[in-house]
Amino acid sequence: MDGRVKPPAFDHAFRRRTKAPPETRRCLMIVRDWNRVLCGLIFLAVAALHYWQGYELDTGSLFRMGPGMFPLMLETGLAFLGILAIIGGLRFDGEPLDAIGWRGVGMIVIAVLAFVFVTKYLGLVPGLAAVVVIAAYASPLARPVPTLLLTAFLVLFCVGVFHWGIGLPVPLFGMNYGG
Repeated sequence: MDGRVKPPAFDHAFRRRTKAPPETRRCLMIVRDWNRVLCGLIFLAVAALHYWQGYELDTGSLFRMGPGMFPLMLETGLAFLGILAIIGGLRFDGEPLDAIGWRGVGMIVIAVLAFVFVTKYLGLVPGLAAVVVIAAYASPLARPVPTLLLTAFLVLFCVGVFHWGIGLPVPLFGMNYGG
């Protein structure tokens, strides 16, 4: 040896230097797309949490459904999508893990909270408009004119479905639930 220290191996799956021996790194390289696998694990965790919360609800039968049947169907569908995402992450190559887009996460949380409070105190139409506009600006590519067109379409669609279609007892404008 000439006295130089050998640099650690470079792990392309994680884009960082690691000192782990190659045989332990091989099992981590089974995962080809960490984004899909983590998304699938989150779907499975949410489905399991909701299943646990609705465990005591009576599901009934297919001909006489109980209050727990629809949540059970949603949980099963979400778990199925999570499994599909994990399988896709194991089979297909994807992009390396990037930083979390906190702007998008924050704007979506703010949009949901704004929908709750604006709908309660101002009505369904302003609540829908607020949630669409705030959620649209979760993306840095949002533009004012397409956002306003999307807002108008979604407000009309949701009012048609929820207010006129199924008769949801939420006023279009004004105080809700005695405010």
